[in-house]
Amino acid sequence: MDIRKKLAIFGILQLVVVAGVLFGFYYVDSKDKIQQQYVEKARSIVLTTEAMREEMAEKWRLGIITPEQLAAWAEAGELDKVVSSVPVVTAWRAAMAKAREGGFEMRVPKFSPRNPDNEPDPLEARVLRKLKRERLDEHFEIDPALNAIRYFRPIRLTQECMLCHGDPATSSRLWGNDQGLDPTGVQMENWKVGEIHGAFEVIQSLDAAETKMTDALWTGSVVVLVLLVAGCTVFLTFIGRSISNPL
Repeated sequence: MDIRKKLAIFGILQLVVVAGVLFGFYYVDSKDKIQQQYVEKARSIVLTTEAMREEMAEKWRLGIITPEQLAAWAEAGELDKVVSSVPVVTAWRAAMAKAREGGFEMRVPKFSPRNPDNEPDPLEARVLRKLKRERLDEHFEIDPALNAIRYFRPIRLTQECMLCHGDPATSSRLWGNDQGLDPTGVQMENWKVGEIHGAFEVIQSLDAAETKMTDALWTGSVVVLVLLVAGCTVFLTFIGRSISNPL
């Protein structure tokens, strides 16, 4: 094999390696950007949900909604009104109402939930423990089984939560019973302000993201191929004019 062919093969191989590395960086960067877009969307949804919760809690602090009203609704059997006045319930119901339209699923997993729909699956249970153990403000991960990205933000108990979930000894003063029951007739759990007892979760399918990723890869492939052909052409021309001809 003459020196021109050896130089050509060596140079083209180098260009192929460089092109492969560039394509790899392009793939990783595109994947990270798409994933970050999903996380930012989920974070925005949850922050809006928390804002709705805080707005409802403010109505409690202002006395617009009172324990006396809850007791009256409970006595009249209007438990839907009791539940609807709970800030966190109001917030997640509002988010769930727009979930399908927004292209996501909203869940509120927690341990020992009063609503069985909020019972955590294995992944949610693991994340809930992680949020509590590591005192995280948020967490997300890819669920291969659902081909979805799942974003979590912990729900920390606030003072108004104690009306139904606080010290059972307060049930006599608040709800007129000495059994430690809240207005819905459920046992109060003696939880504390600031404790984590669940999380807002936003689940987004990655099917659309994979379509975007495929389009990005095709674009990247075309760009890399054009650069590779151009590089090889320049390199072979350089060899012919600067090395082979003089030799």
